[in-house]
Amino acid sequence: MKNLLLMTARRTWECAPDSIRLTVLSQPQIRQRIQGVGTFMTMSIQQPPTAIFATNPPGLVAQQGAWPAISDEQIIVLRALYIDAWRITLEFVGPPQVADEFWAKLRQELASVRAGDNLPALGTVVHQMDYSVFVVDLDVSADAVLQPGVRQVLREFANDSASVQDTQGVARWQYASIGSAAVYPGDEIFTGGFLLVPRAGTVVGSHRYLSTAPLNTERHTEYLQALESAMKQ
Repeated sequence: MKNLLLMTARRTWECAPDSIRLTVLSQPQIRQRIQGVGTFMTMSIQQPPTAIFATNPPGLVAQQGAWPAISDEQIIVLRALYIDAWRITLEFVGPPQVADEFWAKLRQELASVRAGDNLPALGTVVHQMDYSVFVVDLDVSADAVLQPGVRQVLREFANDSASVQDTQGVARWQYASIGSAAVYPGDEIFTGGFLLVPRAGTVVGSHRYLSTAPLNTERHTEYLQALESAMKQ
């Protein structure tokens, strides 16, 4: 594995129902404090793409921020912050520690902010989720994820309709977990799941791949190393 490029990472804090007080967080002075935590260039009241349902106010969207780095030459970009009635999501380009530090600072900044009923304006977290996207060079063919026998059958029959002689099989690999007794819901189960596919716009033989996974960047890197090793066997 080489030339590992992080495209984006996402950390979502899912909160208890009705514990994110959007009416309070949408007030101008509170929006300004939230914007300052990540030095975001813009902050607006609008429905985030993460919202499950419409609310009033609709939510908050902050974009194009930055986080302190180890050196002046390094820039850790905060792509966006989404706050809806159910969850708070940070999109960034950096290690998972960035999300940890951001959340600690946001909670500290809003610790004293309370609604009219004297309850905290920021939600109580009940679940945390990670997601990341990498582009990477793997030393495996674009159909290596298939079992050798399956790969041979597909290559044989695909060649029947091939317009050129020199072909390369391409497999789009997706994976998600579901309970063994659950009803299969359809392709939406793969949203936000594991995906490995040749990088669009690259030569297939270059072995450049796009990988998404519901993992933080450190675990995602470990997963890619293990996957490449398994696919070579």
